[in-house]
Amino acid sequence: MAGKTLKAFFRPRCRILLLLFPAMMACNSRQVPEGLMVEFIRDPEGVRIMDLRPEFTWIVPQHAKSQTACEILVSSSRKKLKKGNADIWNSGKMISSSSCEVEYGGTALSPDSRYFWKVRIWDEKDRPAGYSEIQSFVTGNPVAYTTTSNKFQSSSIHPEKLIKLSDNHYFADFGKDAFGKLVISGIRPDFADTLIIRLGEKLSAENSIDRNPGGTIRYYKIKLPVSPGKTTYTAEPIPDERNTGPAAVHLPDSFGVIAPFRYAEIENCRFRLKKNNLVQEVYNYFFEDGMSSFTCSDTILNRVWDMCKYT
Repeated sequence: MAGKTLKAFFRPRCRILLLLFPAMMACNSRQVPEGLMVEFIRDPEGVRIMDLRPEFTWIVPQHAKSQTACEILVSSSRKKLKKGNADIWNSGKMISSSSCEVEYGGTALSPDSRYFWKVRIWDEKDRPAGYSEIQSFVTGNPVAYTTTSNKFQSSSIHPEKLIKLSDNHYFADFGKDAFGKLVISGIRPDFADTLIIRLGEKLSAENSIDRNPGGTIRYYKIKLPVSPGKTTYTAEPIPDERNTGPAAVHLPDSFGVIAPFRYAEIENCRFRLKKNNLVQEVYNYFFEDGMSSFTCSDTILNRVWDMCKYT
């Protein structure tokens, strides 16, 4: 009788637990950190992490009102980490609300090696969340390095305005100052000639680039040979000593020479130009518009925010 009574007692309760278990697991799966970053790089897969004691960053789960503690696991293989084997570093439960730039605390990592990491947090009621997805990164060789390079993205921008100033002279406004180069395509020169290209960040008069802007404002004059049979040309400025010295942040060689400009003038142009013939080939770090926003009553500050991802 006692056995039957116990079965009768537990059977309905077990059914309730079985019904609730999937919902509990789904809830827990939403309670994991996301947006993992190493050295503030959201996708470290394609770069080399030059700091052998890197900093880790993550986004606290929305359902956790706050983070009261965290645990970071670092492993030499994904397989080991999936099993909870943090053979490189196990931070243990660290009482901290910080989820940004949390420094690696193990033995210095080896250069040119791949590592895997994940993190979990404890919420305001000291309840542990699930572990995040695993993220991998590769260290570089930090000899004489300045900082870890981030990934770049490029975009092709046609001018917002193209004006024919005279028979052989055009002015283009691309709308925003950005680091890049001018590409002219789809043209058919009738004979060999040389275009005069002017790139700049500042105007001295309407539709006229300032030839002597002063300070750190840039201006470039480029002589660009053109010839019959070739339809695409890239106007690259002469390398600036300020961008090639030991203190400069060096860009990948594949970029060629890029420079900041918003305006372009094309002189000695004996063929017709249209907007789709000109492209401002822009390079910038990854910028995810949906991750942050800013607006205020000051139009200048709004323009600064709008421009920041291009600089």
